[in-house]
Amino acid sequence: MLPATHELSVSDIGQAPLWLGKLFQQVLIDLGVADLTLHETAMEKTDWSTLICFAGRGPGEVFMSNGRKVVGISQRRTREWVRFQIVVSLAWRPEILLALLNAPKPNLEDISQCGSNISLDAHLVGQTLFDALEESLSIKRP
Repeated sequence: MLPATHELSVSDIGQAPLWLGKLFQQVLIDLGVADLTLHETAMEKTDWSTLICFAGRGPGEVFMSNGRKVVGISQRRTREWVRFQIVVSLAWRPEILLALLNAPKPNLEDISQCGSNISLDAHLVGQTLFDALEESLSIKRP
């Protein structure tokens, strides 16, 4: 969550998450994940993206070269604040998601390529991303 007056807060919703996507992309590259691309253009909807966010593409989101989404970003705004919600897909299990959905729902083949399966320790990824965010936002812990 950033105040609207923060130097990293951008009012253009298409540009606002790009710095976060670049940061997450670089951290994952540093952890050994290769061939990552940053989606830098407008939102791209698919048949299932209104139901499953990982089925679409949004600004700042990070993808593998095979099209699988690695980092998903959403944002909520008020006049005073912007809040980003970010998910890193380490173990995409679409069959679990399908079991939770009511009809109409996609076939497994429709969404099997949405998320990614990256062989990284979740704690390491989380801590490394937290440290990078802390540095980027110039937050100092007591």
